[in-house]
Amino acid sequence: MAQVPPPKRAYDDSFGPGDYGWGSETTVTLNPPEVITYTVYPTTTILDTSTVVLEQTTHEVDRNGRRRNLDSNKHVRFGRSNGLAIHIIGITLVWNLWGIRWLFYSVKSFTAFVHESGHVVGLLVSSQPLHRFTIDPNLGGATYTTPGRRLKAPAMYLGQVFSIAFGGAMVFAGFNTLASKYASFVVMALWLPVIGLQRNLLSMLNCAVPLGLLIGVWFIDHARDLRFYILFIGILSSFYIVWDTMDDFFHRKQNECCVVMLESNTARPAAVWFIAWLVMSLVILAGCILGAIALFRQTEYGMYCEGQSFAPT
Repeated sequence: MAQVPPPKRAYDDSFGPGDYGWGSETTVTLNPPEVITYTVYPTTTILDTSTVVLEQTTHEVDRNGRRRNLDSNKHVRFGRSNGLAIHIIGITLVWNLWGIRWLFYSVKSFTAFVHESGHVVGLLVSSQPLHRFTIDPNLGGATYTTPGRRLKAPAMYLGQVFSIAFGGAMVFAGFNTLASKYASFVVMALWLPVIGLQRNLLSMLNCAVPLGLLIGVWFIDHARDLRFYILFIGILSSFYIVWDTMDDFFHRKQNECCVVMLESNTARPAAVWFIAWLVMSLVILAGCILGAIALFRQTEYGMYCEGQSFAPT
């Protein structure tokens, strides 16, 4: 009389030699995370290995074989969107609060450097001479050509274009751990000239702290929170037109803000330039966010595994 093998279960964490016809064709169904590492130590001398890539699902199977809805991607995206809102509100408050504003000296310098770099590139492209430029947030960022001459296109516009493009790219990368790792190298490289352009040792040390923090985040919890740092940098540049105008409006910096500079070089009022740049910033930012949501669809654990494929820590 032939022996009937016991029925296979949907989930079994005690699978091993002798179970369900070990050594013959055997099927095991596990809960489907994105990456499975399964090590088998058989008692035979033949080991057949294979790599299986499982698709992401929006459900999981419990120990009794029942399906349960699990849209963890939605929770991850919702958390990132909340992070963006918190960044915007926090930056708006801290940028202008007396006393605390000085703590933002380093990131203000970084954001001004990205912006003024666009003006400098515009001068070089249009063959206009560069007289000097500053990223001192206490004076306000500014780029000057030869005294007595005004900035011309494209130098007038490339500062804000650089801010919007760089900010959008950083926000896009901030939705994924692996992309944030790549973006962090760009941010690290940009911190070096920001530190070098400081006028005194205290300011240099102040600007070196965020660079050290960026390096440290790489080694904290396997760089899991690196994307929030990159998101923060992206928001700073995306809405630089807002922070720059607030500085000029509330604190009357020595150097005029970008929209006032455009007003003095064109026939359009500063309010029109402010609204135009702000709308452009919002449109580009929204496009980058939607693109990131469409492209980076991993769960939190999936992002962690993907991030460890490059420079694991």
